[in-house]
Amino acid sequence: MFKLQSNIKQVTAKLLKIPSVLENVALGKFRSATAEIVRIMQQPGKPSTRPVDWDSPEQRVAFYASGGFDQGIPYRRSGGTEQAWQHGAISNGFMVSNEGHKAVFLYGTASGVGTGSKVTSTGQSHIHVGRWPLFRPVVDAIVAKLPDSIRQALRIEIGK
Repeated sequence: MFKLQSNIKQVTAKLLKIPSVLENVALGKFRSATAEIVRIMQQPGKPSTRPVDWDSPEQRVAFYASGGFDQGIPYRRSGGTEQAWQHGAISNGFMVSNEGHKAVFLYGTASGVGTGSKVTSTGQSHIHVGRWPLFRPVVDAIVAKLPDSIRQALRIEIGK
């Protein structure tokens, strides 16, 4: 015999689970996307080339006068900036970060728009153009792979 009341309870219970299921699916997509961004950004940049395209004449003079920034002219990279890329959960999703205080000069700004006359329009130093991946295009490429419904939800949230 068909019991309408028990079926309604089952359907209602399943309907109530939909928001949490959707949230878990979206969070899984975000987790994967941020992990892929970090994987790409952790790739070491290409070696420097000559002649160096300095951001300013003052930078060139300071570099050679000090024997190189910070610890003398580097001959071997430590990999610290690349390994500083992280992703992790936050209250409403996932976040990608690089806490290296000079990372912006290698990878450009998060918005993809630089400010000031001594850097490129992306915020990347002229010295590193074409040698290090730009952050914003990498993020845009990964976000473009997300399902349309999630991208649309992001547009609505970002527009607020």
